[in-house]
Amino acid sequence: AMLGGGPSSVLFRDLREQRGLVYGVASRLATSAHRGTFSIDLAADPDKLGAAEDAALADLRRMREEHVAPDELERAKAMLISEMPLRLSSYEGVARRLLEHAQAGLPLDQDAIDARSVRAATPASVRGAMARWIRPHDFVRAVKGPDERKFEAHE
Repeated sequence: AMLGGGPSSVLFRDLREQRGLVYGVASRLATSAHRGTFSIDLAADPDKLGAAEDAALADLRRMREEHVAPDELERAKAMLISEMPLRLSSYEGVARRLLEHAQAGLPLDQDAIDARSVRAATPASVRGAMARWIRPHDFVRAVKGPDERKFEAHE
């Protein structure tokens, strides 16, 4: 949430607002019992892609090495906590959530456990988690874009 979770995130402010390198940027973490994937998705002009990637990786390295600003952490916490009731705003949402927890072998009150964990996060714990789990040197790069041959000049 803090890294790439919307307009107040580190990546959006740095890559979009401050540097003007991307149209949009987001990060995503998907976990399971034995594996996890982390991705950064960005939309940029081809000539700005390299600079955008370099800046994003620099932001990741900085979050691995330095404590995040307390006000940035509080914004991310507020965003995460505010999303929780939306998932439970209907009977279908509650049922879906309980089923997800049961299928994953989690306690049925996992949302409450998650909320307590979010509230307990500190700048030091964010830095520690980034240092332990996010390894920018192991990233795989995938680029999706238009076929350049379509844009070659025709004589």
